[in-house]
Amino acid sequence: MRIFRALFLVSLSCLGSVLCATGLQAAEVKTPAELASGFPGIEEENIQDSPVPGLYQITLGSQVAYVTQDGRYLIKGEVIDLDNNLNLTEARKTEARRGLLTGLDQTQMIVFSPRPPVNPTYAVTIFTDINCRYCRSFHQSIERVNELGIEVRYMMYPVAGPGTASWKKAVDVWCATDRTGAMTAAKSDKEFPVRECDAAQVSQQYDLALKLGLRGTPTILSARGDYLGGYMAPEELLKKLELAATTPPGTY
Repeated sequence: MRIFRALFLVSLSCLGSVLCATGLQAAEVKTPAELASGFPGIEEENIQDSPVPGLYQITLGSQVAYVTQDGRYLIKGEVIDLDNNLNLTEARKTEARRGLLTGLDQTQMIVFSPRPPVNPTYAVTIFTDINCRYCRSFHQSIERVNELGIEVRYMMYPVAGPGTASWKKAVDVWCATDRTGAMTAAKSDKEFPVRECDAAQVSQQYDLALKLGLRGTPTILSARGDYLGGYMAPEELLKKLELAATTPPGTY
């Protein structure tokens, strides 16, 4: 383990200075603005100094990559701080996810909150697909989740996209007068009153899921932006939230 750690640090040192791999000279260092001009869809503000000297960090949505300061090498991977047991890439992703979730209010979600006398201790945002098997399994325990003091904020993410059966169900639930009741009914294949409405919010939630880089459902995020995982039992979710509340982002 010590040998691996030493070799890993040496490799990072070499990569960080970039001199060992590329012979990069100071005159070849590009500014973020210069680099952004060569990356379609990337703005100057998406490029910042990274934790590793000699590399820039690119953040797009919650996706993170690294590029050498001459713009020649793009690196997709994780940067680990072995001294502090921190995944710095995941910490940056957590920060980016929190930024994307900040500003959303409960009118943009379908919220299942603990009933009095239980007060919410934690809140999670869950991107869900009504046809998703594991989303349905999780929802079967929603009362227990609430009993543990966890507020669930559902966002629609019909993974197959617009024009599909999952998308139609998402729209039907969103347009229902009683959205929480409709969500529960839909995930049990039960009927509920359906009406037409402006369902633009479904598209916005879907687009947000894409910006977050989500690939499957359910995806559970803490209020801080931590990626907690997919389907899990209520007690396991509570343990993960308690751990996240007492450790820095990216701790492993």
